[in-house]
Amino acid sequence: MAKVATNGLPWLSNPSTGYDLFTKPAAHFTPPPATDEPVTPKRLIATRASEIYVGRGNEVRCADLQDLKARHPDIKVEAEGAKKIGHREYKALNLPELDFEVKQLEISPDDLYLAIVGEREVAMCVLPGQGFLKRDAARPAVPYYHRVGKGYHNADTGERIVRALWHPLGAEGASLIVLTADGYIRTYDFTIGNEISFEIPDQTLDLYVLNGKKRHTGGFAADTDEMEPASCCFGSGEQGWRPFTLYILMRSGDIYALSPLVPSRWLPPSGYIHALSLDITAEMEADSDDTRPEDKIVARHQTKWINDVLNQQQNLLDARNSFLSPRGHIPTCFTRPQVVGPSPELQGPFLFEPAPPELNIDDFPAGCDIFHLEAGPVGVIGIIYSHGKLDLCIEPEPITAKWVNKKGKKSEADKPDQLPVIAHFDTKDLQINAGNQSQYTNWPTFTKDPQSTQLWFVNHIGGVTIFSMKPWLSKLASGLEDEESDADLFQLLASCPKTQLQTVIDSSRNPIDGCTVVYEAYIGYILIAGHAAGLSSVEFDEPLAAEAFLPEDIFDSSFTLQAPQRLTGDVLATPRAPRLTPPDLTPKPQQQQPQRALSPAPKLSILQPPYAPSPEFTQQSQLPQLLRGMKDAKKPFQFSSATLTSFKQARDQLKTEFDALMSGAQEMYDRAAAQRLEYNKQLEALHSISSRVAVLKNKNVTARIEAFIERQQKMQQRADALLRKLITESVIGLSDAEKKYQKEINGMMERVAGDATNALGDRIFKVTDLVNDLIPLAHESLEGQEEIEDAVPKEVREGKIKALREMLEKEGGLVAGARKRLEALEIECERSAMA
Repeated sequence: MAKVATNGLPWLSNPSTGYDLFTKPAAHFTPPPATDEPVTPKRLIATRASEIYVGRGNEVRCADLQDLKARHPDIKVEAEGAKKIGHREYKALNLPELDFEVKQLEISPDDLYLAIVGEREVAMCVLPGQGFLKRDAARPAVPYYHRVGKGYHNADTGERIVRALWHPLGAEGASLIVLTADGYIRTYDFTIGNEISFEIPDQTLDLYVLNGKKRHTGGFAADTDEMEPASCCFGSGEQGWRPFTLYILMRSGDIYALSPLVPSRWLPPSGYIHALSLDITAEMEADSDDTRPEDKIVARHQTKWINDVLNQQQNLLDARNSFLSPRGHIPTCFTRPQVVGPSPELQGPFLFEPAPPELNIDDFPAGCDIFHLEAGPVGVIGIIYSHGKLDLCIEPEPITAKWVNKKGKKSEADKPDQLPVIAHFDTKDLQINAGNQSQYTNWPTFTKDPQSTQLWFVNHIGGVTIFSMKPWLSKLASGLEDEESDADLFQLLASCPKTQLQTVIDSSRNPIDGCTVVYEAYIGYILIAGHAAGLSSVEFDEPLAAEAFLPEDIFDSSFTLQAPQRLTGDVLATPRAPRLTPPDLTPKPQQQQPQRALSPAPKLSILQPPYAPSPEFTQQSQLPQLLRGMKDAKKPFQFSSATLTSFKQARDQLKTEFDALMSGAQEMYDRAAAQRLEYNKQLEALHSISSRVAVLKNKNVTARIEAFIERQQKMQQRADALLRKLITESVIGLSDAEKKYQKEINGMMERVAGDATNALGDRIFKVTDLVNDLIPLAHESLEGQEEIEDAVPKEVREGKIKALREMLEKEGGLVAGARKRLEALEIECERSAMA
């Protein structure tokens, strides 16, 4: 099994910055009160190259593992400049708007975006450039941050989020898949600057509806638990429709598949479209009269889909090679075809043939996580349950693409005799002792090994367990290459060793919150796991040895020098190398001697001394000396017990020396292969840096900024001129209401100051003249009445005068009011005329 070199790395142990990175409580976060709700999956650790991101409370902490290791005082390195700076605090991304507890972290395939997932909320941010974490800024600023789907994923009305992952073919990595516990899959295709793309999902798929069922809005539903999702994953590799296939695991253990799940903007690997078109063409040519009508319809839909994609591919090539395409309008990626659809069909549940066995445990387990691995033409699906059961199944054929019909009904192809089939191969019990209510207390998850697709880690309530599928996957690959029959493959798999298990971290019943595996020349080959009680770390000693995860009892004295397997993209590839096969010198079982342990393959690390070949290559053979010590060596050969004993001793000595030489050769070969891998990584890094430098040089940033400023000034001048022209020359027409108001004002002006005889102004002047004429007459009348004795009484005369004065005052008030209204109307008329 795996060789653990160090259990508990010093630069990640207490006290250290690495330990605080995982364990120090968040400063401005209050944990929510404990509830009786079931446990939820946690994936609080994500890595990008040597950078690590950790979720703690409402913080996203980050650090560079190379920097953490170099600054630890116990590390003997030549980076004295880093050691002088010494211990310093970890960093946290500057996310003041992050107001929920982080449960999962997912980095996009292109390492540009980080998905921050809470129990019911989702957010995303653009990560700082690589190398930025080595700077002195305590809170690195993120270029962009935004909440995702506030109307669907919120603390008030949102459902629990069980999985969030990035689409492997999303253009610029900006396609996020969110799976919630109520059976909804929402895809968000982000565009920076377009706020709607963060709020409204591009696709919303209801698993209940796609499965031909109706949702229950209230009360008890018998099939609620059967359709409760637990996790999902995309198919690995590039065979068939696997990059577009989403495998969904239910809590009941059923597996479904959605294919094709296509983003609105996507970009496939080079050569994938051509290979897919060949597969579809081959299936169309293989159709016969016995082909079911449903299969013919599916093939016709696939043909329409791939033809649309091929047309887009040709348009992309034409636009890139044409000088007539307008600048900024050249397409850079594919769009989702609309000729079929609109939604993929939910295929399943998968039929297990044979069915996996059940563990003898008094518990009702629940499915927790799933992974998919491509191993040549077949696939491997792994399922982990809450009580520690691990099922490994073989997928004989990739899932094909299907779409729902226009009525949204499930097709007839999903009858029980037409369900997708996977074959159970192996079942393992991790023996984690989760109790009788494991579905409420334990949610194991998978972690992928960065170097080999055949090694996986399981994070559970008791620690971390590693399992290796290398023994039987190697034999399966060789059997498929030899094109053996199904019966021969069955016998081959039945005779090969099963999956190997090893517990590498024991967390003493503290659930693992996050786990990551890092393999880097300076850091080494390490496993980091965080839990409630602190942090656990393990360093492995031989990541590339072919026999590292094989059981010791299957080794014999003869072995073959195997080329270490490497991962190229998502496809498992084995580099060509010479195979040294010694003759069969294996003695009979009763004559075998204890086997000498093989020396472990050295790991590639710049902290270790340079590689030195095995001393067995320079040592003289002891066989001649052994032969010279035999008494009958120079005598004629005779069959006797002494002769057989001499032959046996010589054979044992030859075998011992040969084993030592082959062990040294294997060690040298593994070292050379590791150096070659590291050399390729360095070349890729240099090529990436060179490309970025060339792009920056070609952009001519200074000249572009000057041209931009000049263009902006010209546009500002044009805008000012246009505004002045609008102010001076434009005539704005009156609305109907304004026209009615103008007509009413003109009528009032005519009645007040018009030329008509009954105009109010003319009447005021007439009344004024009449009053002026009557006042002298009134005075004369009063004087004449005073001279006449015994005329009109004084009281009557004074009453008449008083009444006349009141009338005059009243008329004067009316005249003054009319004058004010007239002035106000004149002002309003002038304003209307100006408008």
